[in-house]
Amino acid sequence: TDTTEFFAEHFRDNPFIMGFQFETTSRCNERCRHCYLPHERDMRDLPASLVFSLLDQLREMGTIGVTFSGGECLLHPNMQEFLLKARENDFSISVLSNLTMLDDPMLDVLREVNLNLLQVSVYSMVPEEHDWITQLPGSHRKTMEAIERLVEADVPVQISCPTMRKNFRSYKGVLEWAY
Repeated sequence: TDTTEFFAEHFRDNPFIMGFQFETTSRCNERCRHCYLPHERDMRDLPASLVFSLLDQLREMGTIGVTFSGGECLLHPNMQEFLLKARENDFSISVLSNLTMLDDPMLDVLREVNLNLLQVSVYSMVPEEHDWITQLPGSHRKTMEAIERLVEADVPVQISCPTMRKNFRSYKGVLEWAY
C-alpha cells in the first residue's frame, strides 16, 4: 500500500488526537488590522487548572504535540508553567506569539523546553508599516529584537509575513532579513 492508504487505514482503526492547540487567552496587546478576534468583547484567559488538566489528559491519550496561541499567549500569567508542564509531558511544543512581551524569564523557559518552533509575524522591514498593521507603536522594534534574542539563544523561530495591500511589496525584505 502507499503511504496515504496506510495512514488512512491505520488512523481509522486507531484514532487519536495528534496535536492540540490552546488559545490560552483572547487578550492581545496588538490590534492587527486583519485579526479575527473581536477586541471589543470580553477578553479572557483559559483557567490554568483547565490547561493543566487537558495537558495530562492529552498525554494519557497519546497526543504528540501542543501549540500555544492567543490572542497573545505570553500575556497569560501561567504561560511559563504551561510550557514546563508540556515539556514534562513530553509533547512537541509550538508557540504562536508576536514576541513583544518576551522577557528574560520567558526566554529562559523557551530555551529550556526545547521548542519545536516559535512562529511570529513580521509584516515589513519598515517599522512604520509593521506598526500600522499591528496598531502598536514600537512593535516592530520589539519583535525584531526578540527574534534576534531567540536566534542567539538557539530557539527555533519561524517568521511569517501575512500580506495585504499595505505591505504586499514588503515580504521580499522580510525574507531577505530572515535569511
